[in-house]
Amino acid sequence: MKNIKPDECFSNGIFEVARFGNTVVTHNNMTEALHKDWISELASQCNAEKDKINALIEKIKEKLALVDPLYLFNYLTTKNTMMLMSQGVISEIDIADDINFQLRSVEYVQSLLVSMDHNKANEIDENEQEDVCHEIANYCLELYSKMPMFYMYWAAQQQKMGNLSLEDEEYIVFAQMMSQVRGEQYQAFRIPILKELLLPQEVLLKEIYGLSVDDVIAGLTVLEKNLSSGRLDAMKDLSNQMDKLALFEGIEPDDNFIEESREVALKVIGTTLFEVKENTAWSNEFIDDLCLGINSDKSFLSHKEFSGWPIWNLPIQYKPFIKIDGKTYCFDYYNLFDNFYVALQRAIRNHGKEYGDRWNNIQGYSSERLVGGVFESLLPGCKVHYSNYYPLQKKDIAENDILIEYKDVLLVVEVKAGTFVYTPAMMDFQAHKKSFKTLVEKAENQCIRAKNYITDGIESKRIFYTDNSLDTEAFYINRDKYNQIYLFDVTVSDFNEFASQMEKIKIAKTHEGIIAISLNDLWVYKYYFDNPLQFIHFIKQRTIATETMEIATSDELDHLGMYISHNMYSLQAKDIGQGRNVYFMGYREELDKYFSSIHIGLKYEKPMQYIPFRIVKILEIIINREDKVTQFSNYLLDLSSEGREEFDKSISNLARRERELGRMLPAMSFMDCSYALFAEVPDISLYPYEKREEYILANLVQNGRKECWSITIILDKEDNIIDVHYHLFNQSDIPDSRRDKLKAFGKEIVERRTEQFLMQNGKKKIYPNEPCICGSGKKYKRCCGRS
Repeated sequence: MKNIKPDECFSNGIFEVARFGNTVVTHNNMTEALHKDWISELASQCNAEKDKINALIEKIKEKLALVDPLYLFNYLTTKNTMMLMSQGVISEIDIADDINFQLRSVEYVQSLLVSMDHNKANEIDENEQEDVCHEIANYCLELYSKMPMFYMYWAAQQQKMGNLSLEDEEYIVFAQMMSQVRGEQYQAFRIPILKELLLPQEVLLKEIYGLSVDDVIAGLTVLEKNLSSGRLDAMKDLSNQMDKLALFEGIEPDDNFIEESREVALKVIGTTLFEVKENTAWSNEFIDDLCLGINSDKSFLSHKEFSGWPIWNLPIQYKPFIKIDGKTYCFDYYNLFDNFYVALQRAIRNHGKEYGDRWNNIQGYSSERLVGGVFESLLPGCKVHYSNYYPLQKKDIAENDILIEYKDVLLVVEVKAGTFVYTPAMMDFQAHKKSFKTLVEKAENQCIRAKNYITDGIESKRIFYTDNSLDTEAFYINRDKYNQIYLFDVTVSDFNEFASQMEKIKIAKTHEGIIAISLNDLWVYKYYFDNPLQFIHFIKQRTIATETMEIATSDELDHLGMYISHNMYSLQAKDIGQGRNVYFMGYREELDKYFSSIHIGLKYEKPMQYIPFRIVKILEIIINREDKVTQFSNYLLDLSSEGREEFDKSISNLARRERELGRMLPAMSFMDCSYALFAEVPDISLYPYEKREEYILANLVQNGRKECWSITIILDKEDNIIDVHYHLFNQSDIPDSRRDKLKAFGKEIVERRTEQFLMQNGKKKIYPNEPCICGSGKKYKRCCGRS
């Protein structure tokens, strides 16, 4: 394992922090006594901090009574828009904590207003309201800024009181932190994903609301534009109107111009952009089911403890719209789109058990088809099997949601369409943990069970059935065809940032080797990967990452960013972390910029790994092969940047030298992994296949490696690759009867290689402890110099 030096490091004797590029490693050197004192100090501040937060919430409530709600929402939305515009934010990492906290003001104020009385008679004069709105915004910022640290105080107090284990406290703190995450999709994908989820429910939507899915999506599309870029677009339109005004010099503007200008001005300084009914074609029933009025839901302020705290799930998360003076508005972008599907699901269930059951049945079936469809886009030509039943021991029967066959790879997929629990982990830890286990742990156990059915036992033929009677065979697979099996737990509910943390802190009995991913992130992969072989290579690395304790991420797409930068990124984490958590920072930034540019129509270059042209060409040629194709492509893509360059150059150098000599030459590489390279060019004497095999096996005997790829590149006269042949040899391919002869040949190869090396480097001898001349990184005596 490499010992990499950090770019920066800090230590105060207790905490150590080291930075390697944009990767941060932390270590806690506290003794047990120091840790106990530290916990006591944090715990001692809990009650005082709790009182401060309660007082802050009361201040916000008092100020809310003094201002017109519409004036306040207009002030806050304008402030947030200007703040984001001034920062030029594209990636989440660009958003400072104070801005993130300030953006929560709208959702918090709305949640308070629907929970408390508001009397117009108590409002102050309009010319005094701006100052109060400014105070409310500052109080909201202060409140949200205090929450992360309060979780630490609270956890320390619980630990000191002995109420929870350290593991449970860690779960709760992470759960509360992750509950504050907003904006779980790229803007370009929000509407398309919602449409795919809603289409199977169209009959229900028409029965209850008289709306088609197209009606719903059309309204969401307008609101999406109004809430994201509506103010900025209106400012541009207002500027255009001012330019037009110059054309009326000396004459009165006509009525049409005046009306256009008035409408544009209201969008800039008013609330018309946020009016739901006026901007959509939705029915009143539909809007009302997603709306709360002022003082219409007391739940948020009815809790005996932590009343009005943003640790609770907010009313706006259940119903994103608010009714003020008889008109319905939508002011918060993220709460609309992050929660719309679940909010609509709750609304339909409230119409009766029959509707709820119908929704659930349709959702379970359609969610599996939707996930399967995404994999079909990622792996063109794959076979997708749904609802696959199989026998277990003791006459038990099990079901797998999706089984995917792609060339020499199997994907075992479980889909969970249920929603995550609404109860905060701080207030009902057991319910929260039970919900997490239902969505993750249960699905992962199902993945493991299906994999074991495929891999265990003597028979290589594994039969799956159409239903739980096991009477009708649906299909069978021959497990000998597949050299890789990957496991996925896909959730329709997006709680993946929380789940990604749970992978590492081992709260639920999550299994290593299973990729827990949301539909949203899987959808992103559909639009990122152009070559299915590279997607297979990525999920190979992603699976390894689940088994690498050093990796700590806060988002699934951090894995993709690390893959792009480091390829086999788990090795990088191990080299840097050395058993400690490694926090990868900013690896998603370029991805954020790329996917954000899709929505606004900019052409931002897709961040990609560097793959030399010749390897790209090889992948294009072998894409239609079946036998061991992903095993071979994984091998090529496992090569480091230097290994890829060497491979690419070796093809050109070998072809050039063969033309000079008029005959084929073998080239052996032991750098990243073993491979023997052969180039077939026109008009030369070819090395017989039997001789190629003998050459590879002799090298395996000599250097003791487990396996070696034989790679034959066929080129035309211009050195364009026109075909590729590959075969994997290993020690079991060496007959005992030929081993002595092959060993002698292997020794002869080493002697020739050594003689050539000495002559080229002006040396007389290679010493046993010197690096081996083949580039394997081993000492000469343990590699080519073995006797």
